[in-house]
Amino acid sequence: MTVDRLLKDTSISGTVDSGSIYMGNQRLSEDMLNKVVYNNADGFMTVLLPYVDDGMGHKVPNFKAIEELSLVKQEIKDKGAISDIEKRKIYSNHGLGDYYNMVELTPEDINYDMVTPFLIFTGITSNDPGIGIKGFSTKDELL
Repeated sequence: MTVDRLLKDTSISGTVDSGSIYMGNQRLSEDMLNKVVYNNADGFMTVLLPYVDDGMGHKVPNFKAIEELSLVKQEIKDKGAISDIEKRKIYSNHGLGDYYNMVELTPEDINYDMVTPFLIFTGITSNDPGIGIKGFSTKDELL
């Protein structure tokens, strides 16, 4: 099933902003959605991600913050057993002080001005521009 059919024919259609669908870090326009096949073997997952507004009313994953958060987690892991103060300093050094301890918050304590839920699933496309989307590998994660 292509992603455009998935959005039109299933119950997720009312929960997904079709203007905020990404494959890798590239936004997919509505005419590209019929060139991506949903791979239902992996199912769906909802994750909270940092976001920015694209200026047209769509929430876009903040790929820069996501990359920085990965670096923060690796730095903390590399340092081993460190105090919460040291962890907080690492977050701050990366400009992510507000994200410290976000993972451990309960849903009612999460600051939704900083993160928002994104639906993630696997899609498959071709590099052939006639039937797929040029520039993508044959399998990338969609947001």
